[in-house]
Amino acid sequence: MTNGDAIVPEIEAVAPDDPVLPWRDILHEGPVPGGIDDSLLRSERAAFLARAGWGDGVTLLELFERRDAKLVRGAQEREPWLWFEDDVYDQLQLLQILDMLGRHLAPESTQKLIDVSRDAEREVIGERTIDDAARRAARAAWAAFRSSDPRKWVSVDPPELPHVGPALKRLAQELPWTRDGLSRTERTALAAVADGADDPIEMFRALQAAEERPFMGDYWAWMALHRLGTGAQPLVVAPIAPTPELTTEFASQNYSVTEVGRDVLAARADHAELNGIDRWIGGVHLTGHRPAWRWDPVAGEVLAATRP
Repeated sequence: MTNGDAIVPEIEAVAPDDPVLPWRDILHEGPVPGGIDDSLLRSERAAFLARAGWGDGVTLLELFERRDAKLVRGAQEREPWLWFEDDVYDQLQLLQILDMLGRHLAPESTQKLIDVSRDAEREVIGERTIDDAARRAARAAWAAFRSSDPRKWVSVDPPELPHVGPALKRLAQELPWTRDGLSRTERTALAAVADGADDPIEMFRALQAAEERPFMGDYWAWMALHRLGTGAQPLVVAPIAPTPELTTEFASQNYSVTEVGRDVLAARADHAELNGIDRWIGGVHLTGHRPAWRWDPVAGEVLAATRP
């Protein structure tokens, strides 16, 4: 089981007889609500990705159904090996997989995790055994991620899964910040455009460079840029919305920061209050001009927004 398709050819080259199951979902974007079963969650995810332009909803749902059935069947037939890195994208996928395995396998079963992390800009590959204690820790972290209270995200830091705590804390920084109403990704994108990275490719490169553990694909980075160009008082001039595939038309656009955008960057105005928000992150649905949750960069914690 892998964090997508990139590593699949290398694995198949050294283990041609072993089936590989890529986990194809961007769990840090869109609804992943708690209180629903696997079937309803698959429907939620398929519908969200279809709305985002990633394919037909019925086809996506069928792919998710086959994926989950293959996961359970394969894990029951042989010991699974898991290949996941230490960033937000990978850790959320790992939590979902371990939660499912914990509900379908005997407590004494184990899995092997190929643990890929970055250390001083080097890739460090280790191996750890996943046992029942690690699966229970993953289940608790997965439930916290799906909670409607994002304070639970930063309260999770299981020693059995050492990359989960930092990943969920980084995810919390995608909430609107107390000082300007921007998420960390939105602020980095806006600052990059203000500094001269005025096309999507340059902005994406700047975004990747700003991350300790890069996790966001280009499409979702461009979606963040697009959000900044919408609303009653846009922060950037964004002529063309991003598409699932990088088009020449989109890549050739030049973006610029508006005066309102410069005010927000300087913390003289609040993006969420000016333009509102309608965004799911895990189990949290942020809506309106006074979203219920904020990230406080000074305290390093999630705060419930104060209502007037």
